[in-house]
Amino acid sequence: MRGKYDLHPSLFILCQLLLLLALIHGCHPTARRYNWIFFIPISTLCIYSSFFCASNSATSDYPFIQVFINLIPTSTDYILLRHHHQPELRKVGQKRSTADMSFTERLAWASSLLSTSRGIGWAHEPTSHIPPRPTSSRGNFILSQILWIIPRYILFDAALIHIRQNPCYRTGGPSLGAFGWGWRTTAWVFIVSIYCSMSNLYAALSIVAVATGLYEPRDWPPLFGSPLDAYTVRNCWGYVLTYTILSSPFPTIKKKKTQQPRMAPNAPQNTHHQLQLPRHLPPRPPPTPLPPSNLL
Repeated sequence: MRGKYDLHPSLFILCQLLLLLALIHGCHPTARRYNWIFFIPISTLCIYSSFFCASNSATSDYPFIQVFINLIPTSTDYILLRHHHQPELRKVGQKRSTADMSFTERLAWASSLLSTSRGIGWAHEPTSHIPPRPTSSRGNFILSQILWIIPRYILFDAALIHIRQNPCYRTGGPSLGAFGWGWRTTAWVFIVSIYCSMSNLYAALSIVAVATGLYEPRDWPPLFGSPLDAYTVRNCWGYVLTYTILSSPFPTIKKKKTQQPRMAPNAPQNTHHQLQLPRHLPPRPPPTPLPPSNLL
């Protein structure tokens, strides 16, 4: 054990349940003002698990710490920034307000919101950042996903061979600077391995969801953009890699700016807004240079 206590995955499940209850409780405008109480145990458990807990395996701890840390901004958005004058989050085609729903309907609404970080099927879905949705039938969609899993698995296995054979990652091994570019390209190999593993997991989940009839093929757009579009740094991060996965994790902050900009200039939520909004908006045009007479 490397930490004060073992990292327990059940704490993450507890945080998710608290966030789910917060969303259900906050559906009613009068109860939403007290919703901040749920944020206290969620943030406490996340910080405690991330900084004070660890198991004997650093490799297995890494993904758990990632999801714990991500819960803090997510719960900030869904709990702290959703107050009485903030437009509620609605699914596409939703007619009734969440305040008029029954407990079962609120539970389904909140579960659907937490299940998609990209906002697929919701009014805040960033359509300009999401790859084109599949239009094929169920059978063709499942077949295409299976056919894509096979080459990605082969590519993933080949990438692992390159990583395992790299002497720089062995105990007491040399630095990457001691070799040529052949071994230095391991950083790109890591990207390939992550791309293939996450894409295959996403494809497997989509096959199960579509085969059981829970979702339609159009609800499963590609997880990543096309590598052919990654010819600039902006396109690579904005349309191909991780921003495509988390292209709308803070819809409330975005709506605050675009619909009801009531944030104080120095408010903490304004900082979140400044960090996340550039993902959704085009780059700001360069300022017009001042005439020489106005420079002084």
